[in-house]
Amino acid sequence: HLNIAPKLLIEAATGRIADANDSALAFYGYTRGQITTLHVGDLNTLAPDMLTGEIDRARREQERFFRFRHRTANGELREVEVYSGPVFIDGREYLHSIVHDVTRAHRYQQWLERYRRIFESLPVGVYSSRPADGGRVTDANPAMARILGAATPDELIGRSAASFHPDSAQARAVAAELMRAGVLRARELPLRTLDGREVWVAVTARVRDSAGERWIDGIVEDISERRALAAEQRLLAKAFRTSQALMITDANGVIERVNPAFTTLT
Repeated sequence: HLNIAPKLLIEAATGRIADANDSALAFYGYTRGQITTLHVGDLNTLAPDMLTGEIDRARREQERFFRFRHRTANGELREVEVYSGPVFIDGREYLHSIVHDVTRAHRYQQWLERYRRIFESLPVGVYSSRPADGGRVTDANPAMARILGAATPDELIGRSAASFHPDSAQARAVAAELMRAGVLRARELPLRTLDGREVWVAVTARVRDSAGERWIDGIVEDISERRALAAEQRLLAKAFRTSQALMITDANGVIERVNPAFTTLT
């Protein structure tokens, strides 16, 4: 009764709650008179047949640790871990159950899993690195691996972020600017992939301080195709300013574009 962990004494044969300590009363929101009129099924949200099976496993000591969802007096659902085993008092068998509320930890785990799914499915590269460790990559998503020519994100972990720059001068300049300003916004620059290709990317990154350590979190977008198209358009625009008559047709000979010289000529 003096233990700070919620504890229940449950009749093994019937599932009736025979006793509860003060911590359990506070946790579930019942008085002792109220809770001793309840069946453990009034707290546990498992289907009755499944709950009977779990009680039997605890009685036989086939299992001592359980994860359940319990309902409090006000209807709130709480995630709990229960350590339960048989005890005998005056010749009668009970289950002595110690209840740990893990609702916050469970919700935090769900939050982590949800954001991990987002992290892994994003079409842009996402990474983290640790400046104190030589700027080595500590985390990366699949899109980041694809951009940098890696088969899996694991191939990037532990590599220095500077190793992906085409030269040390660019690596130092980018790192210095980031550490000075604390942020980079859509900085366009070339990187070198693991298989030796050059890829143009737009990097947005920020410096983050956590638990006395400095980290860098970044988003990397592959803009190689966009830059190539822009370069082609600039070249085409320059060409179309020539005094020579120019036209572009599709595969069927339909004219798509002409320059002023062509209109003058025709």
